[in-house]
Amino acid sequence: AFFLAAGGLLDSLKATTNYPAIRLLKRLAPHTFITDTVRLIDNGKIITSAGLSSGIDAAFHLVSLYLGKAQTQKLANDLEYGWNNKDPFVRGKLADKHVQGFLDALTPFDYEMTEYTGDRNQWSVSVNIKTDLKRDDLFHILTTQFEQVSDWKKTKKSNRWTFADYGKKWSATLDQVENGKGELVCTLKISKK
Repeated sequence: AFFLAAGGLLDSLKATTNYPAIRLLKRLAPHTFITDTVRLIDNGKIITSAGLSSGIDAAFHLVSLYLGKAQTQKLANDLEYGWNNKDPFVRGKLADKHVQGFLDALTPFDYEMTEYTGDRNQWSVSVNIKTDLKRDDLFHILTTQFEQVSDWKKTKKSNRWTFADYGKKWSATLDQVENGKGELVCTLKISKK
């Protein structure tokens, strides 16, 4: 998608790419409608996919244009690949995309993830962090990430934020407790309002 966009071949078209690269592609292709809510896009002559395994689905889609869906499904079965062209998994539709900034902020720390669960409407991630930082200092680092990088808006409560995605309103809470082992347990919960 980046090469096609650089050549102007995606101008005025829809396109997608791997979820972590969506923002960058939007900046590099301002005349292209970039979405993260589909696994692949077929513009008639150009097919883009959300990357990684969705590239396999894009390849099966292309094959289906020549061989038909039935023959392509047989080919997928022969290759032992679970091709699902009706309701495919789309990473951009999962709520976990909103917790990535939190996880990125943890990169310099020694931490263990203990929970990572959710669906399209909510997500919860919990980590045990080993750090010499005081609880308030770590909280400041994480909230700066939320507000400056993720563009979340703080509410009246110090551990709550709101943000929007595709016109839908979301809320987030961050709780921190000490676990008695010299670790801070941070739990971020987000949910669609």
